[in-house]
Amino acid sequence: MYDHRDALDRVERLREWYDGDPEGGEVELPEIGRCLPESVKRRPLGRRTVAAMVPEIGNPLARQLIELAIELDRVSCQRKRAQIDDQVRDLLIDCGEPVPALLAVFEQSDPIEGCFDEDCQTMLEVTPAPNLIIPFNGEAREGVLGAFAVLATVCETLSCASRLITLMPGTSA
Repeated sequence: MYDHRDALDRVERLREWYDGDPEGGEVELPEIGRCLPESVKRRPLGRRTVAAMVPEIGNPLARQLIELAIELDRVSCQRKRAQIDDQVRDLLIDCGEPVPALLAVFEQSDPIEGCFDEDCQTMLEVTPAPNLIIPFNGEAREGVLGAFAVLATVCETLSCASRLITLMPGTSA
């Protein structure tokens, strides 16, 4: 997913790049912070707080979205993402960032969308990095079972995320 954090990273990279170029001159960069709603700037609510709020939500769609978000969090946290070793990391050194499947903006044509549009120009110049790597030992039963358990968690996470995206206002089915 490409969201405000990615846009902030992009602007920071550009700022460092322009600051390091003595012939760069003045460049106006988008102010991502200005387009963020106040709710995004606050400290996130904890899991228990959100779960306790659910019965009080009167809007059925809002309640369903929150319930699915809680489910998505639960499912995605079932297994830890495996860390890849230096040898595999070296194999992927020439790969670019994973290509996002979802763009999250707060309003149409906001600075986040603008940063995404700019990033899109170079996203596929190199092979994208794999979004998921599941290392396993194919000679050990536990290794194979563990890999399939991780894959099952990935599939459940994607299924839950898909249901959540489908319900969100503004998405077309």
